[in-house]
Amino acid sequence: MIVIEEYIEGRNLSDILNEYRFSEEEGCHILKEVCRALYPLHMAEEPVICRDLKPENIMLTLQNHVKLVDFDIARIANPEKNRDTVVMGTVGFASPEQFGGHQTDSRSDIYSLGMILNYLILGKSPVDGIVEGKTGDVIRRCIAVNPNERYQSVKSLELALEEC
Repeated sequence: MIVIEEYIEGRNLSDILNEYRFSEEEGCHILKEVCRALYPLHMAEEPVICRDLKPENIMLTLQNHVKLVDFDIARIANPEKNRDTVVMGTVGFASPEQFGGHQTDSRSDIYSLGMILNYLILGKSPVDGIVEGKTGDVIRRCIAVNPNERYQSVKSLELALEEC
């Protein structure tokens, strides 16, 4: 195994949110960039699921490029198992299946992306208020309790965000 680390000059979204609330357009743009970063991971021969997507783990560089950080609890999806062996994730951003009962897959990361988008724009969980309009519709689909009702890939989510 080889670990490659990069120094990222910038700030994580959580720190930025202490001073600034993103517009819908900015939030959708950031999320599209995250989708593009996740695509090769999810589409790998052995798909990698991050399982800890949250504002603290998404950085904006000084050039406004999006970078994903902290893959400590990422795992390779195993469709032959019916649930994860270890319960992990951040409450408020992790999908319901991460807390037992089901296997995580790319749709688990999509759930987290919906939670993040709402948080970027409104500064709160969808439980406490959800963005209105098309963006709200995208968020609702991302955070559906049933993974089959969510976007089935980050590519399909990215395309939906184009319309916001």
